[in-house]
Amino acid sequence: MKLESERKNKIISFLKELRSKIKTEFETLEESSRFELSPWKYKKGYGGGEISVLRGDIFEKAAVNWSGVGGDRFPGSDQDTPFFATGVSLITHMKNPFLPTVHMNIRYIEKAGKFWFGGGYDLTPMGFNDDQDTKHFHSIPKNVLGEDLYQKFSKQAREYFY
Repeated sequence: MKLESERKNKIISFLKELRSKIKTEFETLEESSRFELSPWKYKKGYGGGEISVLRGDIFEKAAVNWSGVGGDRFPGSDQDTPFFATGVSLITHMKNPFLPTVHMNIRYIEKAGKFWFGGGYDLTPMGFNDDQDTKHFHSIPKNVLGEDLYQKFSKQAREYFY
């Protein structure tokens, strides 16, 4: 049984547009390289996704992927509960060893009339600390979220990655 909802369709549209914008921005950094797209199918239900990989002069490898999958039984559940999950994930590995690896994901999951929307991002500094980069990295969510939510989520991230 496929779950259909107006919210689900809006989220899919938003995530596909977000992925497209990210890919376009990444390609502006590469003079001669473009993303290669590989579609895939979800074998345990319906849907699938698209893996997009870029290899170039700036990015050793950048992947910006989208998926949208569903089925009659939520993974890990012993009950027949239809579900749908969609999201965008990205990871970048730069050719310059002084630049950090970046990871980001944003997800939407719908099951039994309830939904969850969330995600996160992080930098892996590759053994080089640059206080200016760290301050900039943290200033973006602090400005967007405000001090209270930033402190809450920052604490959760520190505890999770300890």
